[in-house]
Amino acid sequence: MLEAMDAGADDFLAKPFDPPELNARLQVGKRIVELQQKLVSANEALHYAASHDFLTRLWNHAAIIAFLQREMARSLREGRALGVILVDLDHFKNVNDELGQETGDYVLREIAKRFSASLREYDGIGRYGGEEFLLVMPGCEPRNDITSCQSDQRVDFEYADPDSCQANNGHGQHGGCRRGVGF
Repeated sequence: MLEAMDAGADDFLAKPFDPPELNARLQVGKRIVELQQKLVSANEALHYAASHDFLTRLWNHAAIIAFLQREMARSLREGRALGVILVDLDHFKNVNDELGQETGDYVLREIAKRFSASLREYDGIGRYGGEEFLLVMPGCEPRNDITSCQSDQRVDFEYADPDSCQANNGHGQHGGCRRGVGF
């Protein structure tokens, strides 16, 4: 029995065994496996909560910075390009002040959703600050569509109706963002 335990066994039952004892030990083993599964799930939930912004479901500041550092090291090691975009929403405080926190939260979630949908699977995006987002794009070569986005270029959106955060069409409240691009 000691030899089996030293080899990694969690339990041991000598022959001939008693069927009720075998059943009891199997039930104990089943409970241990279920508790282990719950522990793994709880750890995964804690890891997600520690690395993601609760509002946007994007990586939080620490997680996106860690991703950026890993990708910078990889970029230097492999001699590949790395695109980095910092997005800052213009006058976002006015959204919260004039339209309320709920609308401001909606705008942040909508912008996060739109950015996420436009990135490749292996790109990274995170909430860098209150109304700032950091996009990290490994292997992204400077192209006309990205390099044309200078740091003072604006992307306008309308947030008059929280159900339609659409491009500025001349009605309602307007906001925008500035993007700084680096390669």
